[in-house]
Amino acid sequence: MPKANAEQSSAAPRCKERTKLQSTTRLLNLSIGGRLFILAALLLCLTGCSHNSQGKSDHVLIVVPGAGGYGPSYSRMIKGLRAGGVDDSVEVVKWGTPIFLLNLQDPEIHRKAEVALTARLADRAKLHPSGRIDLVGHSAGCGVILGALRRSDPNMHVNIVILLAPSVSPDYNLEPALGRADAIHVFHSTLDTLWLGWRASNFGTYDNVKTKAAGNTGFTQLDRLPPSLQSKLIQYPYDPAWRALGNHGGHMEAMAFQFAKTVLAPLLTEDVGDQTRRASPPAKL
Repeated sequence: MPKANAEQSSAAPRCKERTKLQSTTRLLNLSIGGRLFILAALLLCLTGCSHNSQGKSDHVLIVVPGAGGYGPSYSRMIKGLRAGGVDDSVEVVKWGTPIFLLNLQDPEIHRKAEVALTARLADRAKLHPSGRIDLVGHSAGCGVILGALRRSDPNMHVNIVILLAPSVSPDYNLEPALGRADAIHVFHSTLDTLWLGWRASNFGTYDNVKTKAAGNTGFTQLDRLPPSLQSKLIQYPYDPAWRALGNHGGHMEAMAFQFAKTVLAPLLTEDVGDQTRRASPPAKL
């Protein structure tokens, strides 16, 4: 019996070593896309604290970050918007869990975030009935905005919505959001291959559809929308000329300082009628 126990004891460490070796082998055998995804995920974890700033009026710009939360890219975008003439108060929405991978597709996390933003919009409209409400979302944050508008009272009104690299599916139903907004601007890029191409196709979009996300392809099946709403949706496929503004088409690059100043800021400061009549954003390079 002592001999058998000794053999069992010596076998246990060997078993643990084999398990560790097998796990390491599986990690090394990941596809290049898988390894790049893990690296990008770790980089997105390097985020800062939230950023709120007061403007010169009772107008507000609500920024909803992606699943990784607020970080330097969002700070640069806000500074670019300020430089471009946006003087609204800025509020950054904090949502989800610290384990950001859970924020990508968990329906319950999304529901809580959408409900909280719905209440925030209603409170803001009640406190500042003559104030303007604009929203800018990025990646999964776009899903939070669209879901919150869908849950809002039909009489809820917001002004401009900007969706940067939305991670929802291309045929996501935009009708409720368009019915509550003056205009929705969508920036998408086929160069966003890792997050909105590979990851969304293999693991799913914000709304759990395994397909390239709208931030890669743009929204589709728009003929299902009532004609009165179709003109409110303005989509911008990536333009290589934007490289001069720091936007090279990647997942985080639509938040570059110069791009925010030159392309995004005018959408928040010009007449809505001008926006719904044109097909491309105002970018003087």
